[in-house]
Amino acid sequence: MTTLLSPTAAAILFLTPARTTTQHGSESAVRPDSMLPTPSGRVATWYEGNGPAMLMVHGWSGQHADMNAFIAPLSAAGYKVVSMDLPAHGESEGKTASIPDMAKAICAVAAAVGPIHGVIAHSVGCAATALALKQGMQAFRTVLVAPPARYAHFARAFSKQAGVDPDSLLAELRRRDIDVDSIDLPLMAPSLRSRALVIHSEDDQIVPFANGKAIAAAWPEAQFLACEGIGHRKILSDSKVVAAAVSFLTN
Repeated sequence: MTTLLSPTAAAILFLTPARTTTQHGSESAVRPDSMLPTPSGRVATWYEGNGPAMLMVHGWSGQHADMNAFIAPLSAAGYKVVSMDLPAHGESEGKTASIPDMAKAICAVAAAVGPIHGVIAHSVGCAATALALKQGMQAFRTVLVAPPARYAHFARAFSKQAGVDPDSLLAELRRRDIDVDSIDLPLMAPSLRSRALVIHSEDDQIVPFANGKAIAAAWPEAQFLACEGIGHRKILSDSKVVAAAVSFLTN
């Protein structure tokens, strides 16, 4: 007999990432350089290089090390690369996190290490970054890699998997001050002033390619780079993607 989750239990599960930490034995890669206080708890941060700050924002159930391919070329180009574990991820505090929680943490990190010249974000980290920009974080340029367009779409898809009425889940999230319908990147994009590059692979099985196209079309003067055969995660280590992101941020 199948036991269905209550809306409350489903909301907690929806907001709970699978926590991962670096497993490659490099103490310097695991131990954060600082634990910065944010409204969402203390978040782990790492720094590489000197110069204007470039902020790296990983995706859901990810960690700072996911963004490692971008660090060396950016630091070599004369920038200080700031990597972070989002709330409830990696070495950061917390057990649950919403996109608003992540946005608050991103804003706090940016305020502590800024001014921010550029941001590279992946997946759900793109939505959190866009919300942070909307809430006042300043970044001259932003690279969004495999960005989801609408938080509500993923909440509704999760509710079906969990066997919970979608409207009940969304109502429970709103009760927790999480209005998933308002986190809509194509609607937010026209008001954002950071110059953007959107990168998406056509074979992405996690966040459909159409999401990236819709965001780029709505973001004023955004550039769009379509890729093939590198999916949702390999895209972060693809040499052409790394080169395009670094070139966009540094030129």
